[in-house]
Amino acid sequence: DYAQALEQFAACEPVFVKPGHLISLGHLHNDRGLTFREMNRYDEALAAFATSIQIMRELQHPLWTANVLESLGG
Repeated sequence: DYAQALEQFAACEPVFVKPGHLISLGHLHNDRGLTFREMNRYDEALAAFATSIQIMRELQHPLWTANVLESLGG
């Protein structure tokens, strides 16, 4: 259920923001982007992927950046 997944992502996001768990936040945005993509909500998917890419680049994680770019390419 994509709508329920988006609700769960929204509920989890503050947990990752407060203590500064940026890697988890980056994964969350990637997963959100994948969900939006499956729902054909492409503008929202693009925004979520862009946020994830920015986080992964800031953390200097080239493997995870590549993973999100692959998700974006899908």
